Amino acid sequence: EFFNWLRYIWKKAWDLGPIVSADEQTCTMHGKSQYKTRCGKYKRIGDGIQTDAIADDGYTWDFYFRNEPVNSKWIKKGLSPMHARLLHMFENFRDS
Repeated sequence: EFFNWLRYIWKKAWDLGPIVSADEQTCTMHGKSQYKTRCGKYKRIGDGIQTDAIADDGYTWDFYFRNEPVNSKWIKKGLSPMHARLLHMFENFRDS
């Protein structure tokens, strides 16, 4: 799948610096996709693809779609779905 390839190749193409950021990203989308999120009444950008992402100096290193199922191990510990997505991505960090 295309998005799995992006997740793989983007990590190979960039060496993370010592400081990274975690935030949401929303891209407007007018077509159909299983990843499209209905956020029209909350976001000025309208409906689109919404992710939680880890970025470094403007480069998206990893992302997790908002409508993908989250790892239940973090939910069982009482964390929100957003925090479960971020912790899943942080588990992918490797020392270079």
